[in-house]
Amino acid sequence: MSKVLINFVTSTGSKVLKKFSTRASSSISEPLISMPGKLSADIVETGLSSGKIRMSSALINRTTPEQRTMLENLYQKYINISKNKVSHPESNIIREGDLLHSQKFEPSTLRASLKNGLLSGDIGHTIRESNGEQRTIGGLDTWVCDKSRSIKEYFLEWLSTPPEHGINIITGKPRSREFNWRGENLWMDLGCDGKKQRNIAFVISPQKHKELDSFMKYKVTQKNKNSPSTLMGGQMTSGMYESENFVRHTFIPVGIPSPYIEKIIVGDKITDLEINTIKSMVAELGLDLKVYNTLGKRL
Repeated sequence: MSKVLINFVTSTGSKVLKKFSTRASSSISEPLISMPGKLSADIVETGLSSGKIRMSSALINRTTPEQRTMLENLYQKYINISKNKVSHPESNIIREGDLLHSQKFEPSTLRASLKNGLLSGDIGHTIRESNGEQRTIGGLDTWVCDKSRSIKEYFLEWLSTPPEHGINIITGKPRSREFNWRGENLWMDLGCDGKKQRNIAFVISPQKHKELDSFMKYKVTQKNKNSPSTLMGGQMTSGMYESENFVRHTFIPVGIPSPYIEKIIVGDKITDLEINTIKSMVAELGLDLKVYNTLGKRL
């Protein structure tokens, strides 16, 4: 990614983050929407009791009693369906409506995600506190696929072409490449095309599993985040970008249990040895998810 783009993103995001700077620290396991830069080291806390489950102090500060009650209910649902055995078909297609979430490849982090699911670090029996600069809290940041594409088309073609809103509204001319990007270009990059990122992507198909309906019911998007009827709106998701670059950003409260992860997609910076490590973890934990590279080849 160019220095110009990084400077642009950092400058834009700092204005939104400023209003959270005095709040208690929060945590989220590998947050998708956070500004570039290293987070402070996680510190294991005893957590604060909030009803039946523990929530981080930051989550409590940024939620209403009604939101906390619903989070407790969803967390219990999360625990219950985490025990399910779910089968997934082999397919190199990312379907319309699928959710994607990326994280930096690190064996211990991946093992936690495969064992416990893509779960917010602010909810559960063990709470992690970080520097509190997350734009969302209490759930999982994902990107919804708006059109069915092959894995190769999604990562190597769609993400590598200018987005559809690439015209400067003032000059009427195409924007420069540094300012012509999607949120996915920044947070779904798997290190392709010579870039150095070492991320992996998880793919979930919520439309195929009625057990996830409860979580999808309370999803937050750019379109509904300011609606009074959006239960998980307010301070929980007030940091979500509102620009056209982020129209597919979708916040899922609590998270997604690991049995419902359908695919892991690895970039070309992940070595064969690391791919074998990923596959061994999947097998060890009894999950049916498949591993693919960005060409769509099953590994």
